[in-house]
Amino acid sequence: MSSHTSPQSDTSHLLSTSATWDLLQSHPLYLRGALDIGQVCERLKHMARCNGTGPVFDEHDVMAVIEEVGGDGNDQLI
Repeated sequence: MSSHTSPQSDTSHLLSTSATWDLLQSHPLYLRGALDIGQVCERLKHMARCNGTGPVFDEHDVMAVIEEVGGDGNDQLI
């Protein structure tokens, strides 16, 4: 698995923690109940960067984590 640590690409958009949560909650996989939120958080905490006012996340990284976790097939409710 590759690491998403590029400093800033020209398509990069940094999200605050609240904007990251809003993005997560509005994603179709979340709305379907197809995400393990603990797994998403665990992966994202290693990707946090500081922008001087608090942690931020690259939007591309957030979307990639959501798609990876949602695609793991761990969305079965038992």
